Amino acid sequence: MKIAFVYPNTQKKESQGAGLIASAVLDAGYTLDFYDEAYTPLTDELARQVGKTYDVILLSALTLNFRAAIKFARRAKEANPNVVTLLGGIHATVESRDVLEHILCFDYICVGEGEEFVVEFLIALEGGDVRDVPGLGYCNDDGEVVINPGLACQELDDLPRYRRELFRDESVVHNYPFPGFVYVHASRGCPYRCSYCANQNYLDLYGKAYLRTRS
Repeated sequence: MKIAFVYPNTQKKESQGAGLIASAVLDAGYTLDFYDEAYTPLTDELARQVGKTYDVILLSALTLNFRAAIKFARRAKEANPNVVTLLGGIHATVESRDVLEHILCFDYICVGEGEEFVVEFLIALEGGDVRDVPGLGYCNDDGEVVINPGLACQELDDLPRYRRELFRDESVVHNYPFPGFVYVHASRGCPYRCSYCANQNYLDLYGKAYLRTRS
């Protein structure tokens, strides 16, 4: 099974979310090609090429780059209607029903955390039936939105080895507009429910278990 990970990256920096999902796929023994928009423009031609070349396209999108994910998936589907498209990331979690009801270029979405999910999804896809995968969102044969209950939060120590090498060096060490810095992944989650932040959606999904630190 040939898998492409497409990351609409308008900020030219690494994404721990996208990087960890891709790392989980690689740790599970799959081969994966990683397309980072910061250095590989997500053109219509690339989308058509990816659609024809791969069996599965994984996309991760924030709300600010959701339109780029839609455009890419649509072009890929036009080139090959049989390619499987899966959208993950914050927007898919926050606007699950809207994405599935109105954006028809995504076959499936991941609702919630994706490291364990993506491996279960790929295994089930190879087996021919993904409908019972925890955390999966899709439309059934009657056009009804189905969102499966998700997995429990994974301990941070059990996450896959984060492959910074998926990103270019200049994305990992940021120099502009701030002094150079690099991310350290020591915890996940926030206890607050600020009205402008998606964190509240994850607290609704997982409760206090969403707040974790590494040992």
